[in-house]
Amino acid sequence: MSRRSRSAPSVPARRRATTDDRGREARRRPAKRYWSRRGPDADPVNLHVRGAGSPNERLALLFRDWLRATPEAVPAYARFKYVLAGAVPDTGTYAEVKDPVVDLVVVVAEKWAAQTGWRPHA
Repeated sequence: MSRRSRSAPSVPARRRATTDDRGREARRRPAKRYWSRRGPDADPVNLHVRGAGSPNERLALLFRDWLRATPEAVPAYARFKYVLAGAVPDTGTYAEVKDPVVDLVVVVAEKWAAQTGWRPHA
């Protein structure tokens, strides 16, 4: 057996050291983490964690704030998610079907953001 095959596996690409825009060594962090809990003794939980200042964080805040500013859109979006959840076999399929709808909502939300001067954390 070679020495290389006995060594620890290499660090995954998403965890390798990289260089940031100032030339410093930095660690890549995923833009988003997702946890889910299901069980008979507790309510189901879906937790999305996003990096502060990341484009993914901005998207989530924009989506949330646009829905708050456009309450007439909330029932239709909620109904879509409810029907979709009952129609697909797993969360992976759910996300695949939901993502293009979110993309369409974001187009409208971006126009709203430009018109209102919306900024995250404002």
